[in-house]
Amino acid sequence: MHDLLEKPVLVPLIAIVLMQSMIVMSTYGITIIAPDAAGDVGIPPEWIGYLFAVIYAFASVSGLMSGWMMAHWGAAWAFRAMMVAVVLGSLAFMGAHPWLAFLSAALLGLATGPMNPVGSAVLVRISPPGWRAFMFSLKQCATPLGGILAGLILPPLALLWGWQAAFAVVPAMALLLFIIAGVGGLGGPTKSAAQPKPSGGMMESLRLSLGGRQVTATSVAGALFAGSQVALLAYLAVYLWREAGMSTTEAGYAFAIINVSGVVARIALGSVAERRVETALLLVVSAAGMGVGVIAIANFSADWPLWAMYSAIAVTGAFGNGWVGLLFAELARLAPEGRAAEVTGGGQVFMYGGVCATPLLCGVALDWTGQYTAVFVLLTVLAFIAVAVLEWGRR
Repeated sequence: MHDLLEKPVLVPLIAIVLMQSMIVMSTYGITIIAPDAAGDVGIPPEWIGYLFAVIYAFASVSGLMSGWMMAHWGAAWAFRAMMVAVVLGSLAFMGAHPWLAFLSAALLGLATGPMNPVGSAVLVRISPPGWRAFMFSLKQCATPLGGILAGLILPPLALLWGWQAAFAVVPAMALLLFIIAGVGGLGGPTKSAAQPKPSGGMMESLRLSLGGRQVTATSVAGALFAGSQVALLAYLAVYLWREAGMSTTEAGYAFAIINVSGVVARIALGSVAERRVETALLLVVSAAGMGVGVIAIANFSADWPLWAMYSAIAVTGAFGNGWVGLLFAELARLAPEGRAAEVTGGGQVFMYGGVCATPLLCGVALDWTGQYTAVFVLLTVLAFIAVAVLEWGRR
């Protein structure tokens, strides 16, 4: 543990967490500010789904450029470029025009794509022996942290000053982090003989993320994990209100519980992964636990005591939201020497593909059947397919 407190380890980790939280805050911020902003922007609030589709479409492409960015710019300037994209994207959204809103989504997507691969490449370099999975799990706590910051900061400021003045906090913070990126110990030379220059660009990242049985299984499992996680979060609150007899306030508490339990699980699983338990095995256990948890949630009714439903939701959140750092750590471990950014960038494309496809499939299933059971059956099947895929990779 003492190794984690050394300046060459701690300072870059904090810098990465802050910048990743900022990027996530900017994207979640659009969702949170949408009810206030939609009228001025000139789009219905329901169009937030289209904006997110644009964000993740551009994130998929920019994530594949992570290896090129690391080879040509180095991590510090790559993160600075992301902060510039956040600033420009935020200002575009504040311009309050439909086309500017979609331009904003595109720019924020360009910032979102490289954040995990570039951060992963830095952690591969600085992680003490045996602590890589823990470092990756700490880094991935930045995602829920960004959502928490957006929820706590933007709505009160919007009430006080209006949504545009409130949203101005985002580019202001991004500019500050632009400076921090230069002094955050992300360093290293922009080009290094130890880190070969990528030769195939975006397609090379995809090729490397499918470059063997283990890495292929991990990449595909990432799509199944990410899609199921986002779909569960998308439908959970409404399901609990309509089908399980919860009030809207109780359903909101449940949504908070599933996210908080995910943060705790990321830290707990990361602390034992690699050093005490094989990371690939923990991913298998996470997928199986998520499947069992979804089955429990699918059987909720008004007869269940509230504490029992909250407990099941917390366990499901731990398994279904605690896997992210482990998966990126495993992709980085399986990457060829010096190619962690490319492999994690390619794997991230699969994750974003799952994020786009699974909620859409759940929506179709719900429309066809009119029953939430169909949604949970689909999510359960995907979880256990992930178990099978990961086991195939391990063996």
